[in-house]
Amino acid sequence: MYTIIFDYKGGTYVSQLYAKDEYLACLKWAQDLDTKEIEYIGERLKKKLLSELSDEDNRPLLLKGMLNVWFTMIALNGNAFIHIIKTYL
Repeated sequence: MYTIIFDYKGGTYVSQLYAKDEYLACLKWAQDLDTKEIEYIGERLKKKLLSELSDEDNRPLLLKGMLNVWFTMIALNGNAFIHIIKTYL
């Protein structure tokens, strides 16, 4: 299980899901994202988010000194910060 923490425009949104690895967890989270639950994110920005997360340069990076904690930043209309934490081994 992975916990996704999404910080965007002053809001923090948390989700949990099952996936094979942190990258797939991030993609699955974005694909399943309910745009009505996140202020300032509509279908257009959701598509951009998915496109950006599919880019090799935006893959989550393991945080130095951490175990099972990754981070990526995506430029939407402002920066979106995504933390991925493996919460179940």
